Amino acid sequence: MLALLIIFAASMLGLSVQWIHRKFGEITYEQILFHLNISLDAETRLMKSFLENTLMVSVIILLVLYIVFGLKEYRWQTWQKIAEKVRLFALKLAFVYLIVALCFVGYRVDFAEIIEDYHARDVFSDFYEENWIDPKRTEVVFAPEKRNLILIFAESFEATWLNNKNKKFFGDMFMPEMNKLARENINFSDDDDVGGMISVDGTQWTQAGLVAQTCGIPLHLPIVNHNKFLPKHGYLPEAWCLTDVLDQAGYNVVFMTGMDKTYAGVDKFFESHGDIQILGWNYFKKKYKLHDDVDPVRRKILRDDQLLTDARSQLQSLAEQNKPFALILMTMDTHGGNEYLDEKNCRVRYEGSDYYKNVYKCADEKISSFVRWIQKQSFYDDTTVVVVGDHLVMNDGIYEGGEDIQRRVMNLFINTKKPVLRAKHRRFSSFDIYPTIVEAMGGHIRGRRLGLGVSLFASVPTLLERDYTPEILEDEMSKRSRIYDRLLFGK
Repeated sequence: MLALLIIFAASMLGLSVQWIHRKFGEITYEQILFHLNISLDAETRLMKSFLENTLMVSVIILLVLYIVFGLKEYRWQTWQKIAEKVRLFALKLAFVYLIVALCFVGYRVDFAEIIEDYHARDVFSDFYEENWIDPKRTEVVFAPEKRNLILIFAESFEATWLNNKNKKFFGDMFMPEMNKLARENINFSDDDDVGGMISVDGTQWTQAGLVAQTCGIPLHLPIVNHNKFLPKHGYLPEAWCLTDVLDQAGYNVVFMTGMDKTYAGVDKFFESHGDIQILGWNYFKKKYKLHDDVDPVRRKILRDDQLLTDARSQLQSLAEQNKPFALILMTMDTHGGNEYLDEKNCRVRYEGSDYYKNVYKCADEKISSFVRWIQKQSFYDDTTVVVVGDHLVMNDGIYEGGEDIQRRVMNLFINTKKPVLRAKHRRFSSFDIYPTIVEAMGGHIRGRRLGLGVSLFASVPTLLERDYTPEILEDEMSKRSRIYDRLLFGK
């Protein structure tokens, strides 16, 4: 009996890690800690997939083992002897199976990083004292005639797919419209082609990417005392973020997502940083008289096609008001684990391992169409449009065989009034997007820096252009900081 329990536990452990990796790619321990403090919504279909691929498979393994080796009597005498031998060494075999499962988990999970961060819990660094600029105490001046902002967080959009160096690996340009927009407008890159942000720890998942690009700091929860992070008392309560800047400058700020606004604590984040109108699932459910199971992939979600259609109406309404506005959108169709292809509006062009390209090609068409629509509106002349990926795509399997490819997160700045000194051959991270957005809107930042970020419109070097490689930067940010503790936990 004990042997079967060990086998069941080992199976659940190994299959769970494999399911997470297949659905979401590489999951950082910080992401796990974050969701211990802010739980994900109970997504029925995702839970069903998890249970089918872990609990059900584990139970089937036990039943098969019991039938093959656990019965008291067998029809064939030879097999009876084999079964008796197996039962005799069942406990030892179960422990061998457990060790194999643990080795597999060790292969999938970066325990070295966890151990390193655990030992760094009492090591304090002067990194923030030397590099962080307090946005709340930094002078940000907008012109009397303020420009509007439309900021689109395109889920898991990579510039990797738009760079000609990678065309041979991917076979074709499956996001041609975004590629065209990037070449027509401003795209900051670390080479002479379409490129983007270098991904560093604390920015590599949706909520961390949102924080990094709007607050100029990572979302880095320490292993010890992570439970002090209580968003109900304020989400990064001492940070001063983009929406704080916009609210203080008199902007009418609206955030739109097709998910429930409580998903991953999005509502707590925006409620802690300015007077923001948050439009999520419950708003759309009431407006369009939807039911929770309207979507075939997951519950409580408004897909991008309808979200972007509603955003058009929101923009026309905002433009009629006598205030500058900022509309922040977060798309979801390309979200890892529940990617969605709108087959009503987009046809299937790719099969097999390339199927994901259909989802991104569809998203490419919809987002670029939305941007082209904006460019035809009367308010466009006074509006800056920014399209950024929140992080790299989580399905790492699409890069199998392309280990030398340099992956970058998408960025695109349209209709800015700030002169660009150098858009290419820039090494930068998500932190630099915060001040870059402010200056793209025509704001002037004294010193050209906010948080850990530098405006890419300036000649001031970013952290990654100075003495910090991504590895050194991640090492320094993993250490304790009194400044960061205050930003994260409050006073």
